[in-house]
Amino acid sequence: MNDFKFALRQLLKNPGFTAVAVLTLALGIGANTAVFSVINATLLRPFPYENPERLIILQERNAGGGLQDASYLNFADWRSQSTSFESMAAQREGESFNFSCSGEPDWLQGQVVCSDFLQTL
Repeated sequence: MNDFKFALRQLLKNPGFTAVAVLTLALGIGANTAVFSVINATLLRPFPYENPERLIILQERNAGGGLQDASYLNFADWRSQSTSFESMAAQREGESFNFSCSGEPDWLQGQVVCSDFLQTL
């Protein structure tokens, strides 16, 4: 208890040091909370899907051996001939759209998905 009283007296004697110490602690706690919130939301929580372990991504290999998205015609063939999958959906990333309600149009990034994409998820 004596140590606590001594520390409190020292902090009251030096208000500049006290302000810097409190500000440093507040910034450190705030930054730590923000980083943990992002990591918790992106890495630690499971996906908000019913059975995330059952979701897979199918891709094709190009002539150079790299992965690429399958063409829609190949996807349509896979879906019509599939006996192993309960449901299949297609999506294409990296699409850009012009959106305008009134005034200047806005440029948006998005994905093109097939009609049963959300039902599959």
